[in-house]
Amino acid sequence: MSGPRLGDLLAEALPRDLPLNVRHVSTPPTRCDPLFSAAPGADPEVTFCETNFLIVTLNRDSSKVDEEVAVCGFEVLVYTTKRLTTVFVSKADSTGNLRLIYD
Repeated sequence: MSGPRLGDLLAEALPRDLPLNVRHVSTPPTRCDPLFSAAPGADPEVTFCETNFLIVTLNRDSSKVDEEVAVCGFEVLVYTTKRLTTVFVSKADSTGNLRLIYD
């Protein structure tokens, strides 16, 4: 079962005339320590972690690549087991450059 894509959801929520770009880089899921302790007598769940980095940029002049400036960035860790997916936003920060659209 597939749901809506993140980019489509953002496009619905943001103003249509805002010249934003979203870049996404991720690592392949790798095995990691379980997030939760196993129940007494049970084996710990096999857990994988995927690291995602998203950066949102603002393009003041779409004809010039060097006019693109970072607005904010996010690091999102996605932990998965056989029965559970946990999404953790470990870092989120803005650069203050969003004010450029109002200048």
